[in-house]
Amino acid sequence: MTAIKFTLASIKMFFRNKQGLFWSLFLPILIMVIFGLMNFGNAGKSNMAIVDMAKNQQSKTLISNLQKVDIISVTQYDNENDAKAKLEKGDLDLVLAIPKNFLSTPTMHAATQNLQVAPGASLQSLSSPSLKPIDITLYYNQGRQQQALAGTTVLKETFDQINHQITGTPNLFVLDQKAVNSRNLNYIDFLVPGIIAMAIMQMGVFSIVFVMVQYRNKGIMKRLLVTPMKPIEFISGQVLTRMVVSVLQVTVIISMAVLIFRIHMIGSYLLLLFLVFLGGLLFISMGFTMSSLAKTEESAAPVANVIIFPMLFLSGIFFPSEAMPVWLQHIAYYFPLRFLADAMRRVMTEGASVVDIRVDIYWLIIWAAIMIILAMLFFNFGQEE
Repeated sequence: MTAIKFTLASIKMFFRNKQGLFWSLFLPILIMVIFGLMNFGNAGKSNMAIVDMAKNQQSKTLISNLQKVDIISVTQYDNENDAKAKLEKGDLDLVLAIPKNFLSTPTMHAATQNLQVAPGASLQSLSSPSLKPIDITLYYNQGRQQQALAGTTVLKETFDQINHQITGTPNLFVLDQKAVNSRNLNYIDFLVPGIIAMAIMQMGVFSIVFVMVQYRNKGIMKRLLVTPMKPIEFISGQVLTRMVVSVLQVTVIISMAVLIFRIHMIGSYLLLLFLVFLGGLLFISMGFTMSSLAKTEESAAPVANVIIFPMLFLSGIFFPSEAMPVWLQHIAYYFPLRFLADAMRRVMTEGASVVDIRVDIYWLIIWAAIMIILAMLFFNFGQEE
């Protein structure tokens, strides 16, 4: 009963702290709205995947030329179904399937050989009625017309140039464009799960660090120790308070994102709630550990920021981690915030199951265990050291 009463009292104290309430609830929403209105998703290159089934010199040359174009970003896939799956999730704008017979028929090969060996030959000599058009399938994201159009234009110009090189022939390529009904995820769909992970981290770390340092320096925790309340009840009350507020944070952020930006939420709310509790436990334990390092209220913010800010900007909260240098990606991969953001993003945007995000969950559990052990070793209630 003591723990329940203390938890209720702690929740009341938290909501009476207007400044703390602002930083915990409204700041993440403010950041989400600002970045959402910037709409970074409409900028940048057209993302194109190429599936090369020909694997000959001509197809390799085509891919090499496309990779040099500034307005498209080319990624090669070995399997057409894998590329289409990415397109359907909204991660790609175009998928180009190069067929096995790409510039590989004997007549076509002879025509290109003649063009290279005898560049001064007459245009008529390169014409052959036996050359038949090659069907090349191009899948495009119907919900991202602007990016798809930019990539399609580049492809048409590229194939026109090849046609002109073999002058006098009929059109060698027929670009078979097929619209794919994708989920059409926008930048805001990428951003919101990251904002939720950030809010959970801030709630767990900053609120614990500042409150514990303040309680310790003012002797509040020493006085609590002489009451019937046990230390475990005090800790439980603090943890439960932050958990309740974290759930409220997530509810408010998702509600605002759905109402304002019409985000796609296709995953399990129950799994998302599990991640909220797991991430909350991890960062609350981290907060208790950090509070033992900060001796004064003035040093609390620098101590917390030294650890929090690298995670905040390198964990893929605001932008994909793939944009960073490879060596930095290897370091940032092991940040606990990255695992939380990645798991939430996959649940919310891909409908991932527990099995799909098992690696993220494993690492979150490992980090939570490490932080709990460190908190037990270093946290004190204000006793003389």
